[in-house]
Amino acid sequence: MAFSVNSNKRVWIVVRELLKGLAAICMLVSILATIAMVADLYFNKSFSYLKKILINEPYLPKDKISNHNRDQESENKPIFEIFDDEPDPKTKEIDDYQPKVLDSKIDVKIEEDTASPPSVKDDEAKQPQPPISEKKSSKEATQQIKIVKTVNIKSQNKTKDDLPKVAIIIDDIGFDPKIADDLIKIDKNITISILPGSPSGRQIANKMHSKGVEIMLHLPMEPLQYPSVDPGYGAILSSMGDIEIIKVLNKNLDILPQIRGVNNHMGSKLTTSSSAMRQIFTILKQKELFFIDSLTSDHSVAKESAESVKLEFASRDLFLDNKKDKNYIKKKIKELIVIAKHKGSAIAIGHPYKETYLVLKEDFEILKKSVKIVPVSQLVTQM
Repeated sequence: MAFSVNSNKRVWIVVRELLKGLAAICMLVSILATIAMVADLYFNKSFSYLKKILINEPYLPKDKISNHNRDQESENKPIFEIFDDEPDPKTKEIDDYQPKVLDSKIDVKIEEDTASPPSVKDDEAKQPQPPISEKKSSKEATQQIKIVKTVNIKSQNKTKDDLPKVAIIIDDIGFDPKIADDLIKIDKNITISILPGSPSGRQIANKMHSKGVEIMLHLPMEPLQYPSVDPGYGAILSSMGDIEIIKVLNKNLDILPQIRGVNNHMGSKLTTSSSAMRQIFTILKQKELFFIDSLTSDHSVAKESAESVKLEFASRDLFLDNKKDKNYIKKKIKELIVIAKHKGSAIAIGHPYKETYLVLKEDFEILKKSVKIVPVSQLVTQM
């Protein structure tokens, strides 16, 4: 009998130890799982969002943050932490406008005894002229070269008021105050467009407004790829009714009371909806704001909707930085000049990328010799 009791006691001791070991294993697994979860949060955007809430840091998805190190601030280099705002990939690009305009060298044919170059009609100036024939005499060739030089001198002596006007809008502002400062150091006439849900949007708006910089609301609108592509906080969706559209729009406008106008962030789907755009434009008209169509869709009805409410309106002519490549952006700057000379004015949209900033900084003085940089409000027209 004693043997049986001792035997049972030993069994329970073994069972108890096994349970202790199992509990220890469960605790270890829980600790490892917790560590893994924290690591997962650290390496994706959830941790960034948590940091934003706890220590008021900007929420920036890791895959969208520039590789620039913050130590570069000591070298006076801008930090670029923004969301991409490229046109929706399923829509046709409209910035391939190629006006038939020649360089400033206008080839003018005149009689030998003409003392001064005759006036050149605009239509004639746009037509390509054949190169000087090898059969022409050297006297004719020399005379023709003189005329070309005379025309060039006249074009170079234009006053600033005679130059075509160009507005440059920088979208996606609101995540890094430093880049906004760096951009307006290049020129205060660069227009800043701020996302309503950005963590530093109000701070930047207050500072830019105090410096006389023109500010716009970069209004999120539904793209074709929604919901797989989310336009972000304050987005207006095609599923919304009129009352909800007005509510969301007014909330966004109240965030940035300093704005002069609005342009769309994404919106390749919403800008094709006449009823939604008319509802938005009715509110903008009441508040005396203008609208710039970013033209993320070639089926946009924004212009027609603006006409229906007689809203001040304009459309962008090209995007500067669909490719984050300096050579590409430099090419787009040249295209911008050509368009401006052809139309008399042009609107370009860029983003606070490192490459865009560097090209503007390097080429701005050259740009200002060909065009006059103005706030975009100077290029809108009441429809």
